[in-house]
Amino acid sequence: ENVISSIKFGQKAKISISALDNMELEGQVDMKGIVSNLITHTYNINIPIANKDKKLMPGMICKVQFVSGDTSQVIVLPVQVVKLSHTGEYFVWTVKNNKAHKRIVEIGELTDFGIVVQRGLQENDTVIVKGYQKVSENTQLIIQ
Repeated sequence: ENVISSIKFGQKAKISISALDNMELEGQVDMKGIVSNLITHTYNINIPIANKDKKLMPGMICKVQFVSGDTSQVIVLPVQVVKLSHTGEYFVWTVKNNKAHKRIVEIGELTDFGIVVQRGLQENDTVIVKGYQKVSENTQLIIQ
């Protein structure tokens, strides 16, 4: 949780796999989730890497070092929280002053982890991902 805000879309990463004699690979972040796992307090990040020799196997533990640099960032949300209004605009419900507010967003590609939001949200915006079906504009919220 402490590191996720500093990881950016397109950021380079060095990956070391101890089970393969510390084999080193490189890749770039192409997806960064914004919703943490409630049990493990971790976030999904996708870094495609080449596996030419087919030595890398699912479940292998690795160390990832993120390389600093000027990169852009992407916000990915669960598909079900992005709604289509009767006017044809996509929106999500956000929280401000413990009240629900409709926020118009522009969506991008669908990934394995959700849908990319290209415009309309900032990194620190809070999006309602649980109970979003039950809110309307200015609904008073109890944040848990």
